Amino acid sequence: MKFIHTADWQIGMTFHGFKEKSRSAMEDDRIEVIEAIGDFANNAANGIDFVLVCGDIFETPRVSETLVKKTFKKIERIKKPVYVLAGNHEWNGSEFMFTTKYFLENKPANLHVLQAGINTVEGLSGVEIVAAPLEGKEDQIDLVKAQIDLLEPTTNIRIVAGHGSIDA
Repeated sequence: MKFIHTADWQIGMTFHGFKEKSRSAMEDDRIEVIEAIGDFANNAANGIDFVLVCGDIFETPRVSETLVKKTFKKIERIKKPVYVLAGNHEWNGSEFMFTTKYFLENKPANLHVLQAGINTVEGLSGVEIVAAPLEGKEDQIDLVKAQIDLLEPTTNIRIVAGHGSIDA
């Protein structure tokens, strides 16, 4: 089993302080890197089974629907399952990116939002992703430890996915 692990795409970041041309190039590069990930994952010689994005796929839940669609077109071209974990940038107060109308209506079939706890991996028997997503902008407990403490022994392969840190 092989997978690509990435995080912090922060699609929609505005790059304040950069000149217009540089801002535009940085914004475009964030979208284009998804294509590069897809090219690598889709190359059979690389043997990639899935892609894991551990948080902050978008800068905020308030990115434009156009930008979400553009991002999803790139993700859709990845011919492997793509698993995404909620990070702090998916939240804005009580707003949550993964429940917005334009996220749900445009989400490609290969994109899977990880739920807290054990998630099965499509097409790989005996492989699980143990997810510790943020359920708000921050948390006061170690969410990864909390998920690990709930686990029972298994012979399955487990990949633990978390995002962020705590102030303790």
